[in-house]
Amino acid sequence: MVNALIPSVWGQCSGNAVVSYYLPAMLATTGMTQSDKILNINLGYTAVSAVASYVGASLIEKTGRRPTIIWTSVACAVCFAGISAGAGTYASTKSTASASAGIAFIFLFGFCYNFGTTPLQALYPIECLAYEQRGKGLAFVFAFVHALAFVNQFCFPIALQNIAWHTYLFFIFWDLLQATISYFFSVETKQQSLEEMSEIFEARNPVKASLLRIKAPAQDEETR
Repeated sequence: MVNALIPSVWGQCSGNAVVSYYLPAMLATTGMTQSDKILNINLGYTAVSAVASYVGASLIEKTGRRPTIIWTSVACAVCFAGISAGAGTYASTKSTASASAGIAFIFLFGFCYNFGTTPLQALYPIECLAYEQRGKGLAFVFAFVHALAFVNQFCFPIALQNIAWHTYLFFIFWDLLQATISYFFSVETKQQSLEEMSEIFEARNPVKASLLRIKAPAQDEETR
């Protein structure tokens, strides 16, 4: 169940909810207040996100689930570090270059998040749940996601209003924590059948068992 929750919880907590729901407020921390420019940036961000989602979904069988989850979290942390640096520098110096850098990292975050997290939110929970668990398991996952969405909806606007760009520092820490948790708990489900996944989760170390199953076919191919 932990693995089923991971991509959905990460999807709500990695910072995308703030960017998606409160992009104008984020842009205001970089000095962007003109409504026409905000609309254009919003349109561009949506287009970048759509392209990234398509590319990520197309490549997920090659990149694998576990590496994608881990490195997407790391990339999101780097992006929020860039957003924080740009917005923080703008707040103290009013540098337009810093503001532009912060906005660029917002776009980069959108690409990284949607490349890795968006495809896995629907795919990974199903692969991690046994057939007889899927109904109740997915219901629990969605209930948990909606609870987190409720928190995002009401907490982060208050944070943006009171501490402005310092809000982004939380996501740097959290995304790195996500990567660490994923490293120790996320199993690799690529090219595994339901029966094989059951064996993996019954193993003493499911993560190690899943990685060994991925390596074994590759070694067989090399010996041929």
